[in-house]
Amino acid sequence: MKPLYGYRQGTLGSAMHLLATVSILHLPMTLESAISSLRRSLTRRRSFGTDVAFVVDSAQMLIGEITLTELVDVRDRGSLDAHADIQALVRPCSTVFRAKDPIHDFVMIMREPENVHLPIAPVTDDVGCLVGCASMHEALRQAKILADQAASAMSALDIDGASYSKLSVWRLIRKRIGWLLLLIVVNVSSAGLVSAFDKVLEENVALAYFIPLLIGMGGNTGAQIATLLVSAFSSKDLSPRDFWFVFNREFVVAFVMSVPLAVVGFFVGLLVTGLDILVSLSVSVTMFTLINFSNVLGLVLPFVCAYFRIDPAVVASPMITSIIDVAGLAIYVGIALLFISPGHA
Repeated sequence: MKPLYGYRQGTLGSAMHLLATVSILHLPMTLESAISSLRRSLTRRRSFGTDVAFVVDSAQMLIGEITLTELVDVRDRGSLDAHADIQALVRPCSTVFRAKDPIHDFVMIMREPENVHLPIAPVTDDVGCLVGCASMHEALRQAKILADQAASAMSALDIDGASYSKLSVWRLIRKRIGWLLLLIVVNVSSAGLVSAFDKVLEENVALAYFIPLLIGMGGNTGAQIATLLVSAFSSKDLSPRDFWFVFNREFVVAFVMSVPLAVVGFFVGLLVTGLDILVSLSVSVTMFTLINFSNVLGLVLPFVCAYFRIDPAVVASPMITSIIDVAGLAIYVGIALLFISPGHA
């Protein structure tokens, strides 16, 4: 992927659409001129499913935005003379990004409820001049390319920089078997936990229904943040020194995500168990706790791997899965014991 206008790969500037694909109005401009200009622009430019135009001044500084629909409505109602300036009609843009912003920041912000309806967003340089626009479709496409490149790079390189094709069979075995042996021990703990709490599970068979759901959600959460971080490390957007920045941000993200998921888990529990409140409550609280735990685990492991120069492609993903298998079951059963008394059925 060739960076656009020299912007570094992984930044929004490398994924934005050029100014030629977006409608622009330059102040000062009269109402009639704006309508004519915008109509011509929409017939020859990519509209992204919207008639929005970005408004700039003579120095290309972004002022705000307006739509053709709004301009025509003002003219038809006679609210503004056809030769009057449109500056009073321009409203601030809903959201504005800088070309040097990371692509994954753009994706996260545009997924927020107040922004999901926006087909495009303006992109400026460091001083506020409009340089392009960004769409979710293109940002996701570029983010996938980055993630694929990061995964390929991390999988192909040994910690000392040797490529996969140059590693001997013995080196490949030595590189991986130690971690797999360690993970056997971790996974055996899962079987031990099931055995230790077999009485609880026998008396409350409904609890067993939700083990795959909860363990799967925990694993998915951990893998999700780990993949984002590997991509960010690969694009040089993050370094091991940014741990607390990521931790503080992801603490909020995980908490906000876990609340609606816990509510959904409660109602799923009610549906599956035939309105068993205690089991459903156990599932809900476990969902909340496990998502927060998994998110922390998923962000810590890549930083640990980076600090100790361990290949995260070999360690992080399998380790997250194995730890969640054990910790998730322990958390679930422990929470269930708090809510469900012996003999409950």
